Amino acid sequence: MLGVENKELNDLIFRISAPIIVITLLILCLASDTSFTNSSVTTIVKEFPASYLYTPRCSSDDYINFNPIFSLDENGVLVTDYGEKYNKAGKIYNPLFIACYANILYREFLNGDYEKKLKFLCQTKWLIENCVERDGIVVWKYNFNNDKFQAKSPWISGLTQGVALGVLTRAYSITNDSRYLEIADKAFKTFLTDMDKGGVRTSVSNESAFYEEVARWDIPSSKVLNGHIGALVGLWDYYQYTKNPLVQKAFDRGVKALKEKLDEYDAKGTSYYSLNPKILAPRGGYNIQHVHQLLWLYKVTNDPYFLQYAFMFYSYEQCQYEVKVKGATDPKGHGKDNLYLQFGSRYWSHNQFPTWVELDLEEQKFISKFTIFSGGLEKAFPKDYDISFSLDGERWYHTIEIRNSCSQINSHEIDNISARFIKVDIFDDNGNKNVVLTGFGIEVLKKSRNPVALTDFDHFSSANPPLKLVDNDISTAWINYDGNGWVIIDLNEIKFLEEINIQSKIKDNKEALRFFNLYISTNMIDWQEITTEILNNDESIFQIGIRDKILKARYIKLEFKQTISLNINEIYINEKEKYTTNYICKLFNELDNNVNNGKGYSEYLNTDGFPTGALLAWSESYLMQAYANMYRATGDIKYLDKLHDHIESVLSNRDDKIEIKDYKNELVPAWGTDRNTKDREWMHFVAHTGMITYPILDFVKLVRESGIEKYYDSDLSFLQQVEESIEYHNKNWKIDHYIYPEDFYKRDYIIPISQQAAMGRSLILIYELTGKEEYLNKTKYLARFIKDNSIKENDTGGFILRQGFIPGKNTPESKIVDISHATATIHFAYLCYKNNIVFDKKDMQKFAKTIKQLAINNNNRFPKFLDGTGNFDYEVTAGQYAFLSEFDEEIYTSIIDLFFNHLKIDKTAKYMQEDWWGTVMLGLSRLALFENTFE
Repeated sequence: MLGVENKELNDLIFRISAPIIVITLLILCLASDTSFTNSSVTTIVKEFPASYLYTPRCSSDDYINFNPIFSLDENGVLVTDYGEKYNKAGKIYNPLFIACYANILYREFLNGDYEKKLKFLCQTKWLIENCVERDGIVVWKYNFNNDKFQAKSPWISGLTQGVALGVLTRAYSITNDSRYLEIADKAFKTFLTDMDKGGVRTSVSNESAFYEEVARWDIPSSKVLNGHIGALVGLWDYYQYTKNPLVQKAFDRGVKALKEKLDEYDAKGTSYYSLNPKILAPRGGYNIQHVHQLLWLYKVTNDPYFLQYAFMFYSYEQCQYEVKVKGATDPKGHGKDNLYLQFGSRYWSHNQFPTWVELDLEEQKFISKFTIFSGGLEKAFPKDYDISFSLDGERWYHTIEIRNSCSQINSHEIDNISARFIKVDIFDDNGNKNVVLTGFGIEVLKKSRNPVALTDFDHFSSANPPLKLVDNDISTAWINYDGNGWVIIDLNEIKFLEEINIQSKIKDNKEALRFFNLYISTNMIDWQEITTEILNNDESIFQIGIRDKILKARYIKLEFKQTISLNINEIYINEKEKYTTNYICKLFNELDNNVNNGKGYSEYLNTDGFPTGALLAWSESYLMQAYANMYRATGDIKYLDKLHDHIESVLSNRDDKIEIKDYKNELVPAWGTDRNTKDREWMHFVAHTGMITYPILDFVKLVRESGIEKYYDSDLSFLQQVEESIEYHNKNWKIDHYIYPEDFYKRDYIIPISQQAAMGRSLILIYELTGKEEYLNKTKYLARFIKDNSIKENDTGGFILRQGFIPGKNTPESKIVDISHATATIHFAYLCYKNNIVFDKKDMQKFAKTIKQLAINNNNRFPKFLDGTGNFDYEVTAGQYAFLSEFDEEIYTSIIDLFFNHLKIDKTAKYMQEDWWGTVMLGLSRLALFENTFE
């Protein structure tokens, strides 16, 4: 409640932002009390509008009495006393707080306290008499400096303008005084006017606009998130009363702007309060407010985009770690309990260097990013520090050394390190001699994430957190006080479920729990209702849900349909073991042992293989890629060890090492073949070298990212040998593409697109590892060549590929590529996209659309060609497209269905022809990698 949380929140408000941001107090009151929801208000005077959506839940008396900065003047108007703050601002009339106080009084009037009508009108009279009109626009000004956002006195606020609209329309409904509507209409015009012209609007694009909480003609846009959404609430409320299409358009423009900018508010540990400057939103404070506001936006727009971000920001409220520290300058006031991103006066500090902070994640997790948040003065930011990881808290590895840092937020990309403990050793700060930290953000892979539960807007409460439903603690409970609304659980990825178990320890809930509908979804758009059954009816606990069914879902929704209170202690979700990463790893290991007792094809020559030869290029390379993926997916170093051993064997079988000369009687640093060559001559092809070198380079990249010291020497040796192989094919490079060896068919024949892409992937990695511009330039030329000459859009808006070029003419042919050869090209495009080279996210989404459509049209089977024609002879290669699941998760589930229900590879793969095993294992590894990596 307001009085309880007042001091701490005021400290926060005075420290990081403008005075008008005390709106957080109001929202927290709204989210922490269940006694006043909109649905419970009894409207005595029914012709009057309902109370304002974000009216504080406390009484008007408590609003004054429990906040020492508030008082009433001789006319009963709210006064705010800032004292020495804001250049001795002292007692002022804050129009936002006056409007909020008026909203409380109006609600109490609706509930039958008619004496509050005059007090309400005292506030509205002040708003009328103290607005400022210029050029037909009405504003309420703040007559003191707001240095945080560079705003000199006077400045205005879109949040204030929005809240005032509702107060004025309600005043008109009581008094019939047209002045209120006239002033409201002129105040609304600030939302149609850019900030530099005296309004509160910042245009984001032609059809979108941000409404500034702090606005002045000569300051930059700050984009305060809660202020913008609060302004949208005001516009929405005003439209309900006026039905003015201009108000609707202004609201729509604001919603569109938020969709365009919302991703920038993710600080990977909490949300950002504003973008300029970037101010962090405290967990339990502004971050919770953002969640509640996003739930409201989902309610009024039905756009799952806002619900997705509500889930993301709310997930940061889960306690991710326990803390140990070496010491603290002030253990009682600023000890280890202040390292949970609550900001303000909540921070840890220590003045004895070196010092350390150790985090216990409570279980092993796969870590992809680690962020350190500092606070206070710049001098207090950590300067020199190390980050280390451990499984047991004793043996530390993968130390990252940071020197000469001077940033409040330090984010470190971690390449899927498996750890339970994280330690930060701090050697110095930036001159304060007392380092300050406020907390940490830990981004983990999907398999390490906990489910997140959210309620609808009307039932969301920080005092009754829905996270209790998924905390694995049967002693805690979430309470639905009125039996309405919904709960949605996000599992963080699509899973195949065999049990959903909803449990309650309250005997009276046996009947109450029957009054809900259970739904599942993969996208929060299409919901499938599931029939529930009683799972356990004993005296200690009541269970209802589903069991022994296979359901594909990421989201689970309970929609309540009764009017009585119920307690739910826990919702347990069990995944079908057959489709989990553990099962995929088990199957992968079994197949790996089947391929020549775990040696794969590494001891073969490239010319070996059935039926077409090139076994190293078209089978062993897949296997080596699969080992790299499995290491990324599991963190198990055995896969990196296997990859190392295979690479050593493959490199030792390079032609120049075993003294096999080519058709020109030369020793070549590559892997030749006499299959499909003129007169069975021994030649070296660009595609083969690309396919073989790509996983070797990936190994070097993994070693450098993971800091595995035992492979440092191999790293340098492997890179040198690969560069020799790639450089050999410089003679096959022509302007922006590769050609066949000069005597293969005829001079200057252009090789097929998939073969170009095979080398393109190696060019990308070798540029990353060496920094040589020549490799980057070749990659850019090659990517543009492929995009311009081989890609076309199909009837459904997806991309398909043409095979290559007509021999002798070197003009693009119309033949569509098959799904096997297309994998290298699309994967090359994916790597280009990841490195911002030619291909972008929209391109990848179009490739994903094509693959998804193939699955949809064929009941999760994959025909031979990308245009959907042909038989299913190549569908075993479809597993390689699992990386496109990053752009559409349905691809992942379609491949799972193909592998385990159609092909039944867990039973049949070991009986397939030998050169299919590599592609099956690559597909499995990409499934495991997707499940544990992407959003």
